[in-house]
Amino acid sequence: MPLPGQLSVEINKLTLCSSSGPVSPAIIAVMDCVYVAGSYDHTDADAVKSTSATGNRTLVATGDWRPELIPYLKAAELMPASNDLLVTLGGELGMARSFMDRIEPDRTMLIFIAEDAPGPERDMVPSERIAFKNLLNDAQSLTHEISLGNVIGVAEQAISFVRASSCGGVSGMALGAKSHALALAIAALSESRLEVVVRVPTGYKGLDVEPSGPIHLFELSDRFEPCSYIET
Repeated sequence: MPLPGQLSVEINKLTLCSSSGPVSPAIIAVMDCVYVAGSYDHTDADAVKSTSATGNRTLVATGDWRPELIPYLKAAELMPASNDLLVTLGGELGMARSFMDRIEPDRTMLIFIAEDAPGPERDMVPSERIAFKNLLNDAQSLTHEISLGNVIGVAEQAISFVRASSCGGVSGMALGAKSHALALAIAALSESRLEVVVRVPTGYKGLDVEPSGPIHLFELSDRFEPCSYIET
């Protein structure tokens, strides 16, 4: 069972047969993915240990964030003259904003996790509420709230956004749930103008979070050889 927020992947090859005999096993590959959501209770004793000097809860990715481009999910044109930006978001909105500003996009689409989306009624750290308002004040931003396990819904929104773009490329930043990052990967396989970028924190000051949230199972089948792009 993966830890909360981790994605466990098992890869299997399928051999196809035709009238002339077996076809290369590299033609189709199946990836089985298991994602377990964590249930965060910020009222217990563990949360008290991860508070700032002012008493506000700290959102705890430590160190410098750096962008990491996934080689297999690169766009056909890596440095287009203009770029749109698609971002899947979870927590740490303040960190995400500075990360996004490096792109200077023409248009932006923000996809929040529906079960935990920020909003006026939600209890938020003050700095996060300011960052959320700044994100929404951008006149070029489109926003959607999509369920944690709705990989197809996120992929569909991503594909529609890319196809409607008049820019040379679209950067897809996977800053939220791993299931939404998986959706960006699926969209990138469909759209040659979409590149997928992930953030790499130095580490996390973790609360003790049990993998007690919903368990999501995904099976991906495609005509490619993923083992060529995964270090074993």
